Amino acid sequence: MVWLSQLSVLCKDFHGASFDCTNSIMDHCTSRSNLQKVHLCSTCDLNSLNTFGESSFAVVEMMGSMNILKFYLCVPSNEIVGTTPERKRTWGSLCQLERALRSAAPCTIIIRRNIHMIFDSISEVFDALLSNFGPRGFKKPKDIAGQVVLVTGAGNGIGRLIATKIATTGCILVLWDIDEKGNEETKRMCDDLGAETHIYRVDMSDRQAIYSTASRVTSDVGVVNIVVNNAGILRDGGDFLKKSDDTIDATIRVNMMAHIWMAKAFLPNMIEQNDGHIVCVCSMSGIVGAKDIVDYSASKFGAFGFQEALENEMCHRKRNIHFTTICPSYIQTTMCDRIPLSSSTNFLSPNHVAEEIVHAILTNKRIVLLPKKTYFLYAAKGLIPRRTFQRLLLFVQK
Repeated sequence: MVWLSQLSVLCKDFHGASFDCTNSIMDHCTSRSNLQKVHLCSTCDLNSLNTFGESSFAVVEMMGSMNILKFYLCVPSNEIVGTTPERKRTWGSLCQLERALRSAAPCTIIIRRNIHMIFDSISEVFDALLSNFGPRGFKKPKDIAGQVVLVTGAGNGIGRLIATKIATTGCILVLWDIDEKGNEETKRMCDDLGAETHIYRVDMSDRQAIYSTASRVTSDVGVVNIVVNNAGILRDGGDFLKKSDDTIDATIRVNMMAHIWMAKAFLPNMIEQNDGHIVCVCSMSGIVGAKDIVDYSASKFGAFGFQEALENEMCHRKRNIHFTTICPSYIQTTMCDRIPLSSSTNFLSPNHVAEEIVHAILTNKRIVLLPKKTYFLYAAKGLIPRRTFQRLLLFVQK
């Protein structure tokens, strides 16, 4: 019996055409042999089929009632014409094949309609794996020379390190901080690296201060291309119930609400230009609830969720805006000195974290977890029981 191999011969000149073009196939093949079209059904009268000799063929239409997806097999007519046991078995096999094709048809249709999305998703998964766990030079960094990069909380700590590392890219730096003296020192360091630097004193807990300073920046420097939301506070650690309402309110306003206000201030120009990049320096405590810093953890959950939701909205509206979220664990800074941690806690180097942030910006990474073992923690959170996850969390924090 000649099945799929013969079908490929019949349809080789109709690549890309719909398979329901039986008449065209028949016309194409009449010069080669005698053909007749057979509609496959359980009630078909085999005796009604005529044979035209050993060299004749029948085109058997599979799933003839389905207009979206049809298959055709070319079978020697003398193998299906008549009522001998062998021919009945051949016909029965064709009927079984049709039932199998009908069962698989919905999946086939879904795959055909979404094939580009499927391949894009697979490509993105491999890209993310190589980007996060492969060699540093896997992805070529983008050129941001001449672009305006705004860094909040640039007066000290991680913010200062981000500013000094990104200053070497040829970008125009805009540094925000409530600490004027610290911000001036960061500006001096960036100037020494050859960067054009502008500084502004801003209280990130004040919505109107953010909006008014954003207008000044646009007027003085130009449209901001990259916003790095780094500013954050942690007043004290310990028992949640012992913290004052003012402390909790300030933490939420700086660590979460400021991200929303910054987006409202700078995102419209990014959308107008159909280009931009918003970076959220978050925390692992924004993914996994952390004891002793409940208010801080809640504020980082809010920042993480806002960043993700805003990214999804821009993606849905097909805006060319990039989003990067950085979630480091405990960093060796004065902020972490306020948290009652075990002496065996492993701290991340501030310099290493800043390098990872800048690299993530330049390669348009979507999310970066530090250290890398926390990717497993992030994936496990939704898969294992809560009590088991809490034990795992204690193990990872050692």
